[in-house]
Amino acid sequence: MTIVEFVRFRTLPGQQAALQAARTAAVGDLGGAPGFRAAYLVSLEHDEWLDVIVWDTPHPPPDRGGRAQAYTGLMSEILGEESGVVIDGPQAHG
Repeated sequence: MTIVEFVRFRTLPGQQAALQAARTAAVGDLGGAPGFRAAYLVSLEHDEWLDVIVWDTPHPPPDRGGRAQAYTGLMSEILGEESGVVIDGPQAHG
């Protein structure tokens, strides 16, 4: 089973470099987490972002590491959070 988590958020203008550095560190913490498969950061318009994390387990570990707080601290507004199960495509079949 493949689970995909989506977080759409906004940052303050001019924080792209800090956001990317903090996210790189936070994703590094996830690298050894059981079930972690992939992570993507998508730049949208108007200082909005989409963070996508892919897991191969239905219950990702709750502790995402200390550097995750530095990353999420740069989010000025959470616009939405969702997760779902991949049912079609290469991720669906392991």
